[in-house]
Amino acid sequence: MVQAYIRKFTRFAMEQGLSRLAFYLEEKEGRSVSVYQGSCDKLEYFQQAQLFVEGEYEGFCGSVFVENFDESLMREQVDTIKETAIARKKLFVPYEYPLCPETEGETEWLPLDQMLEKLAAAEKTAYELDKQITTVQRCVCHERKQKVTLLDHQGHSVSDHWAGGNFFLGVSAKQEDQVQLGGKGKAFLLNKEYPDFSKLAEQGAERAVSKLGSGSYRTGNCPVLLEPSVVCQLLDAFMPTFFAKNIQNHMSVLEGKTGQMICGENICLYEAPQLAEGLVQRRFDDEGVLTTEKTLIQQGKFRTCLYNRQSAASEGISSGGNGFKASFSDEADTGYTNIVLQPGTKTQDELQKELGNGLLIDDVSGVFAGANPVSGDFSLIAKGYRVENGCVVKGVTQITVAGNFFDLLCHVKALGSELEAMDGGKGCVFCPALLVEKLMISGEELDS
Repeated sequence: MVQAYIRKFTRFAMEQGLSRLAFYLEEKEGRSVSVYQGSCDKLEYFQQAQLFVEGEYEGFCGSVFVENFDESLMREQVDTIKETAIARKKLFVPYEYPLCPETEGETEWLPLDQMLEKLAAAEKTAYELDKQITTVQRCVCHERKQKVTLLDHQGHSVSDHWAGGNFFLGVSAKQEDQVQLGGKGKAFLLNKEYPDFSKLAEQGAERAVSKLGSGSYRTGNCPVLLEPSVVCQLLDAFMPTFFAKNIQNHMSVLEGKTGQMICGENICLYEAPQLAEGLVQRRFDDEGVLTTEKTLIQQGKFRTCLYNRQSAASEGISSGGNGFKASFSDEADTGYTNIVLQPGTKTQDELQKELGNGLLIDDVSGVFAGANPVSGDFSLIAKGYRVENGCVVKGVTQITVAGNFFDLLCHVKALGSELEAMDGGKGCVFCPALLVEKLMISGEELDS
């Protein structure tokens, strides 16, 4: 249906005086399944196609986004393209169409009866872990398929598609008058084996129970071990510091630091668009530029930033394939595919023993408001565990962790060997655990 609409729109637009057209077509399909007390609580399916059209009129580029493919709206849509072209006076830049052969195979999600069985088993596992688990608040799995196609009025076309899912279980545990929340989530590819929901549920329930009776922690600098999920949230929050646009606009702490040491020699950060486990599988970006693997930080040195066509043109260079849309109706901005913080060789137990006495941080909140990607500073509410002689002795809540992201990366003593993934708003990040020499903790010593 959408392809037929594009063909008719092309003919009509050319008749109305548009000289060139470029189409960005985004097609999505998804399913969300949750259980409550062993039965299906919610089942939602969605399927949508959305179109962003750019057209050249009197030498300039106008645009319109289309969600309703009613042919009677074509005249209004063409008029919008004309009006925006004259108003903005922006030059029309056609998409590039790299040679990307069509990929084979259709990704299917788990049959509904099997999905409900897995979710119900996970919920049951959480309840059976400990009698102090009072409520499984959420036990849900979201699955999605997405396809992006770039087309033009001459019949050029190129497509990319990928599929992934996300499981999450959240629980509450109660001990007398104290209630603690816990949870565990995992993002995954649909063309891989589904994760063990019950094992994840057990880990989430253990988190809640283990923090019952938690206290605060003394204020001051102390060594910390950051779990991979926490490192993922921090890296995702500070990825905009690597956007060329932000550096050019004096909105990044990395301005003027290319080739300089910005963190410890044990830190390497790179983008891998074709990473086998990557949650964002893209061969080209939303501007039609081939995506490429690139090193952002090599042995502590800042090597390169992320360019789309506009930011690259500002420096007279080629785009790095990082032009991505925040939504189909927006023009391409800067984004990324799969960003990997290169892991180390130590297990979680080895890192904990090396920590000795300090804090294990396994949860932070307030990242959206508490992280400043311009300066690199952060101040976040955190939870975790007091560690003594390499052993967890007590849960810790009611604390705040604060510092600078790049200063933190200058004080990393060791990196974990296992990576955890997080699908953020502008791309996916993969991170290991980090053992950090010191981090500022704000709390209150409530008990010994």
